[in-house]
Amino acid sequence: MKAEKRSFIDSIWDFFASLKLTIITLILLAVTSIIGTVIQQNKAPQEYIQVYGEKTYQLFEALQFTDMYHSWWFLLLLEIFSLNLITCSAKRFPRVWKLATDKITPADEGQWKSLSSVREYRSKLGAEEASRRVSARFKARFGEPEVIKQDGSIHLVVQKGAWSRFGVYVTHLSILVIFIGAIVGNLWGFKAYVNIEEGSSTDRVWIPGQNQPLPLGFSVRCDDFNVTYYQGSNRPKEFMSILDVIDNGQEVISDRKIIVNDPITYNGITFYQSSYGQAGKPSVRMKVKVRETGEVLDLSANMGQHVRLPGGYAFAVGQVTPDYNSFGPAAQVHVNTPDGRHGNPFMVLQRSRSSTPACRSKKIPGSGWCGSAVS
Repeated sequence: MKAEKRSFIDSIWDFFASLKLTIITLILLAVTSIIGTVIQQNKAPQEYIQVYGEKTYQLFEALQFTDMYHSWWFLLLLEIFSLNLITCSAKRFPRVWKLATDKITPADEGQWKSLSSVREYRSKLGAEEASRRVSARFKARFGEPEVIKQDGSIHLVVQKGAWSRFGVYVTHLSILVIFIGAIVGNLWGFKAYVNIEEGSSTDRVWIPGQNQPLPLGFSVRCDDFNVTYYQGSNRPKEFMSILDVIDNGQEVISDRKIIVNDPITYNGITFYQSSYGQAGKPSVRMKVKVRETGEVLDLSANMGQHVRLPGGYAFAVGQVTPDYNSFGPAAQVHVNTPDGRHGNPFMVLQRSRSSTPACRSKKIPGSGWCGSAVS
């Protein structure tokens, strides 16, 4: 007996309806997602070269690992999985619909013997009385049974949760909505970043990997920013911003509070508050004591600015951190000697007496001064 020759269309249909394709695609999506998590996405080329080296960076670029979620092969995986899901659902839908809607017919003797979950009970009651009692039990537990009399036998048929078979299609539809959203977003959407300082506004955003900003067509202004911390720690509990949207000189959205997972949307563009930090160059105030005279100087410096000290010395603030090793706010400072030599950096803590001995241990011999506080 010759096997029936299948058409090319049937072969394509069977390929996309294959469970093996589902498993393989899921494994590939999981593996590539791990790659996208390990390799940070959309960073500047210099950052990748510094961490991985130039040759590895070139390989990443060729494979599109630095912008993986917009790569052609990742979108192709999403599209293949979506087609696979649609095809599998369509192939099995007629059978599921038939099971849910067709009228149940009594099973014959051969069907009863083929079932795995079968129990047989014998009763001295008559058929009508036994049927009435069993029917009452079925009704209490499963629902009203249908009584079918056939060939001198009485059959009780009841089915519970017939429409629950379609629950899997709800799951499939939700997955498709997520995947279609990802495909549409990757093809026609964009993801950009912008820092908006309190009291300032912006009408453009920056897309990673592009040298020019993207105009929005309207402006977003930050009226206020506030952060709260968990009691006794520097861990942020909540940070929020108050934003306004200005379009053609008119304030179309006023005093809109946004927090994490509660964004603002205007003209199809959604703004999420993903993080916060210091904006601009922080200013540091330090009290400096001259050992020879005991004079205390109150000095201010912006980050990177060199400030003159007695005796021809100068100091500069390299970095500022809100929490240094759980000791609170601190600044990294280095001192230049009169002949221009760069001293080793050291930390000065905010309003802490421990800053002074730390400074003494790092001070340049003969400098005659030491910082005592940061604010």
